[in-house]
Amino acid sequence: MDKKNLTVEQAGELIEQYVSKLESEALPLKESMELYTKICELIEFSMTELNGYQGKITEVNERLAQLGAENWKDAAELEGADFYEE
Repeated sequence: MDKKNLTVEQAGELIEQYVSKLESEALPLKESMELYTKICELIEFSMTELNGYQGKITEVNERLAQLGAENWKDAAELEGADFYEE
């Protein structure tokens, strides 16, 4: 199975197709095991991809939290300034 150009969404669709086939057809044991193996590989692929995104999301959230803290600090400092002085 070529996972080079596969997306998580496509992997999910394949998993659904393979599970439906396992549930709806009386397959020989060998074919059932092949489908089961493909399903497991697709789940592993998807989990690896999603874990990579989780790391990116965590990184972005940390940067946003830091930016937000800096902006609140700047706003608090400006709150004391008198903008209406002549």
